[in-house]
Amino acid sequence: MRELLEVAGELLPMEIADSGKLIYSFNPLLPSRKEGLVDLERSERRWGYAISKIAFHDDRLPDGGLFTIPEYTVGVFAVHSPDLPPERDFVQWYRKQGYTGLKLIEAEKAYM
Repeated sequence: MRELLEVAGELLPMEIADSGKLIYSFNPLLPSRKEGLVDLERSERRWGYAISKIAFHDDRLPDGGLFTIPEYTVGVFAVHSPDLPPERDFVQWYRKQGYTGLKLIEAEKAYM
């Protein structure tokens, strides 16, 4: 899982005050952004520049892992495919571990 996360950002340890509990915050890093993934002709824009509905070039998506895109500055994206082994598919891995706390939304539904 470390390899999936390191290409897209960093996990920052954070201690919860007065409890001693440790949590991790994922910080997506700018160098991990993938250029040319967004199909601007099929994407919808709001207020001129901001993308309100993202359409991707399916043939350019990375083969698993996490990524960010320069056209949309908030959020981290993951390619999810049941054909990939769980160690290369963040969504499968996350669910298999029984983790909670992340909101996983399909891109087609998230930006309508």
